[in-house]
Formats: sequence, structure tokens, C-alpha cells
Amino acid sequence: MNARMGAQPWLAHTQHQSAVDAAGHARDQDRSRAAALLDEAAQTAGELGMRTLLSRVVALRQTVIN
Repeated sequence: MNARMGAQPWLAHTQHQSAVDAAGHARDQDRSRAAALLDEAAQTAGELGMRTLLSRVVALRQTVIN
């Protein structure tokens, strides 16, 4: 919905939170989904200059990869 409305800052936060939720599961497909969401959130946050959110995304991305 945020994407359809053009609410990019909220989209970035939603992508991040959805990744947090998916990363909390043990299944490989959930972790893959979390990684994809984090990539999207990083791109959105980076484009918008949302440095604090971007740093959270990067930190979580490193956790998901390892």
C-alpha cells in the first residue's frame, strides 16, 4: 500500500520491519525473503537519505547473511 501511495519513507520502514519479522524464523525461505526485503529497504532508504534506517538495515543484513 505504501508503494502504491508513493509513501517512500513509510515503504522503507515497512520493508525493514517485514525483514525483521522474516529474519526471526528459522526456515531458509524466510531468511531469503528477509535478505531480499533488506536489499529493497537499503535501496529505498539510501535514495531518500534515511541514514539511520540505512544503518539498521545494513546491521540486520549482516546478521541475516551469517
